[in-house]
Amino acid sequence: MLLRRTLKSYAGYSLRRPFAWITLRKFLKKIDKLVVLWDQADDDRFYDVKVARKLTVPYEIIPNIRSKPYSTLVVPDKFASLAASANNLLLCVGNYSELKNEMFVLEAFKLAKVSNATLVFAGHEVNEYQNRMSSAAQEIGNGKKVLFYEQLSQAEIEWLYSIAFLFLYGSKAECQPLVIIDAICNGVPFVSTPVGCVPAFKGGVLSSTPDQMANLIEKITMDKEIRARLVSEANDQGDVFYQQSVELKYRDLLASFQENDFFSAHATEQPY
Repeated sequence: MLLRRTLKSYAGYSLRRPFAWITLRKFLKKIDKLVVLWDQADDDRFYDVKVARKLTVPYEIIPNIRSKPYSTLVVPDKFASLAASANNLLLCVGNYSELKNEMFVLEAFKLAKVSNATLVFAGHEVNEYQNRMSSAAQEIGNGKKVLFYEQLSQAEIEWLYSIAFLFLYGSKAECQPLVIIDAICNGVPFVSTPVGCVPAFKGGVLSSTPDQMANLIEKITMDKEIRARLVSEANDQGDVFYQQSVELKYRDLLASFQENDFFSAHATEQPY
């Protein structure tokens, strides 16, 4: 069934690609500049960048903004026991679904030879996928705990980031995941599947299988120097995702249009 679905998906993509190329090419030829999230060109989420490069259309890189940080974080009541007992807390944030693939993370945690570790999942709501995860989590022992939380406020999620030792992500498809950006901006190293532009991020490592992720969890947990290096890289990378940095990029972009008298030149044009 999985193979059939994969072949069907690939066949559909192959048939659509010529039409996507023609339509996107016509659109990009009409614009003065393309704004993209990252300097990456591929056949999936960054196909527009790939086409823009071929057509030599100029583009500007302006990434997502991290979630609004809280100046003062107080331990939420529901996390009182977690704050007192958590050691080596591993965090995974995202909607419980096949696409976000939290079972990948759960399997990696099960395989990882770490003790006294807690894996916390923060999802949107309890659903059939989460029920399967919960059943699978009952098989995990060796002093490891798995906790599930839903409907958390942004402040509560921010607090989890503030105490997390490591952020884990097993998603199957992404563009520029905000949850990893938030991990980076909180100085939390990440281990993620190589999706979207995540491979270009500093402050973490990539894994394509649960076994690989398990091995990386072990290495980062047991080697303080590796984690310290990743934390340092995350802190350096995080600067580009702060609101002030992103707003400055947009101001510079608009200023460049004004300098070139862009707005008056296009005032009478019809929208696309």
